[in-house]
Amino acid sequence: MGARTSRQIVLWGRRIWATEPDARLFVDEVVDAADMDQAVAMAAERLDSAAVVTNRRMLRLSEEPLDAFRAYMAQFAVQQALRLYSEDVIGKVTRFSRRV
Repeated sequence: MGARTSRQIVLWGRRIWATEPDARLFVDEVVDAADMDQAVAMAAERLDSAAVVTNRRMLRLSEEPLDAFRAYMAQFAVQQALRLYSEDVIGKVTRFSRRV
């Protein structure tokens, strides 16, 4: 997707709609709501393979050194812990929980 669009999503809450050209970089498949259960079942079936785990690991290693990934995840975990009880996060959680 790229750093620019990723920043827009994370920092400013940009939404990507299935009809946008950028959606092709974000999702693999778009289905009607009525077909969702079948699409999820098919995706889960495709992922239920020993080769998937190995291939996913190899793709990640080719794209990012393990030490860089660990450093990123460590910093990400620290930042998430620091923000867990901030007012804006609590506000968002409250808004989303009311919708359910």
